[in-house]
Amino acid sequence: MKTPDYRSTAAHLLIAASLACASLQADSSIGVNFAGANVHGTPTRLDRTDSAGVVPQDQWNNFQAHSATGVLLRDNSGQVTSITVSYLTQEMYGSGTYGAGAGSDADAKLLNGYLNAFANDTNTVTFGGLNPAENYSVIVYCVRETAQNDDAFYWIGDNYSDGPWINYEGAADWLADPQFRRATNVLGSPDTGNYVRLDNLSPEPDGTLSVSTTPALNIDRAPINGIQLLTTGSFPPTTETVAIQLQPRNASVPAGQSGTFRVVANGPWDYQWYSNNIAIPGATLDSFTTEPLLDQLGTRVDYHVVVSNGADQVVSDTVHLILVPALPPGGIFYDAFDYPEGALGNWGEWTLQNIAQVAAPGLTYSDGTHSLQVSGNTMVAPIDWDPFENIPIKLFGDQTYGGPNSTVFMSFLFDFRNLNSTNNSGYVGVSGFEGSGGWGSERFFVGKTWYGDFITVDGRIPDSTIPYHTNGFLVLRLTQSDTSATYDLFLNPPLIALPETPTATGTTDGTFTFNGVGVNAGEWAGPKDNHNVPFTAPGPLVDEFRFGETYASVAPIALPALAIEPISSNGIISAVRLSWPAAFSDFALQTSSAADGSAPWTAAPAGNPVEIPVDGEANYFRLVGP
Repeated sequence: MKTPDYRSTAAHLLIAASLACASLQADSSIGVNFAGANVHGTPTRLDRTDSAGVVPQDQWNNFQAHSATGVLLRDNSGQVTSITVSYLTQEMYGSGTYGAGAGSDADAKLLNGYLNAFANDTNTVTFGGLNPAENYSVIVYCVRETAQNDDAFYWIGDNYSDGPWINYEGAADWLADPQFRRATNVLGSPDTGNYVRLDNLSPEPDGTLSVSTTPALNIDRAPINGIQLLTTGSFPPTTETVAIQLQPRNASVPAGQSGTFRVVANGPWDYQWYSNNIAIPGATLDSFTTEPLLDQLGTRVDYHVVVSNGADQVVSDTVHLILVPALPPGGIFYDAFDYPEGALGNWGEWTLQNIAQVAAPGLTYSDGTHSLQVSGNTMVAPIDWDPFENIPIKLFGDQTYGGPNSTVFMSFLFDFRNLNSTNNSGYVGVSGFEGSGGWGSERFFVGKTWYGDFITVDGRIPDSTIPYHTNGFLVLRLTQSDTSATYDLFLNPPLIALPETPTATGTTDGTFTFNGVGVNAGEWAGPKDNHNVPFTAPGPLVDEFRFGETYASVAPIALPALAIEPISSNGIISAVRLSWPAAFSDFALQTSSAADGSAPWTAAPAGNPVEIPVDGEANYFRLVGP
């Protein structure tokens, strides 16, 4: 790709300023909307029924990730086509224009986010699968989040000298007067507006058509809020075979809560969920949330989804709601990451966008006396900073925790010894979220970040000189009054009780609530998928994630094991020696002549260990806690 030089000879500036060729009258269009990434508020999508753009269109294709490669697109009728889009940007930004006009005005949604090209850099969006024998038109929308106007330059393929140079509007311009204004001038005479239109475009022989932008005169940014691809004919429908990559799974929920089923397919297909073979009205997304499960009758409903694309369809596995008892007192949330090895996907109700993996075996922790109960596998945290959406989020259903005059505990096992020894730009930890689980709703973070310390968001816990490459057990206690919150962090505490002094502590004004958690990791050294100092395999590990209202609920301990050792003389067993860990001195030994409750349990001889002679009678022993 050529890079334009705006300091070149004046010959560039003498190109005809008129784009007088006849504009293509479109019968079909494809709209791509860049929805922003949590800057200036929540990213805003264009719904299928929204109409937006100077050429009005619904059925927009929404993108929030920082890159896309060969993603199939829908046309304005909602048909999945064989046309693809690819792009790679430094940053997906929010332009802050949402709210202009009347309420949820679709044009404002279109201009709410953009791909960001910094000075001296280029953004390129490439359409694929086009007919090289046809002509196309492209409309590029460009509004930034600032109040200022900046220059940018847009062109097709390598012909940058023939494209329009626009003095594009800022968000304040659109908010003050939400009208589409076309810019048509070429180099040397920027025209003020918020979109450019390029007509009579011929794809490359391979069926690709690339739209590029860069800041004119190396000033600032060059936004692409959205693009429309227009044609006088129709776009060919997709011929892709539908495949389900992750089947929906049974959902276990307590009485009174809804369950959510999710499916992952190999394209932007259509979905229809069924309940006992009857189509559920409005259930046409890749996930479906049921009505609350009231009793055991609700577990007998069969659910499945049909995934189709107009050319093919696949029926998913049948799934059910599973009624589980209420969480025990003090217990809020627990996940042992006991899922099949491989990509986490939609197992465990995590977001579908994550790149987290599950690996064996699970992590364990012992304080020298007690051991943390563990089961299953462990989670390998995602290691790419971009995009933010790769942070796996797990919601608590409709439960919300925290708030004024509350105390909650969080704990997890970790192994950060697989970080690169030269990488001081990594982070790994667990976040608490409020709302739908998006990055912008993060309320706290606790984990390893940058140069060796555990912190929460906003630096609320100061540096604590915790080693960078370490593993163990971490506990966070959040205590809130009616006006402030205190964060106490404990690294590798005794499992029987927290120590008086935390490893680190901090306070902040205000209180907060949360209803979701996210395990995340990444590093800044190098671009996504091409890090300079990547984590060594398998990467950061997190296991046994727990929320609770007591320390005991987030650090369950193994009961003392009663060791029985035979004592023999000349090959004949004459006695048995009974013992258990000295730390459990408050446990008592009992004995009985029957184990079925038909004989009473009585106190056994005192001592630890204690030797019991073998007298030929059956004897049973047990430990009883305080």
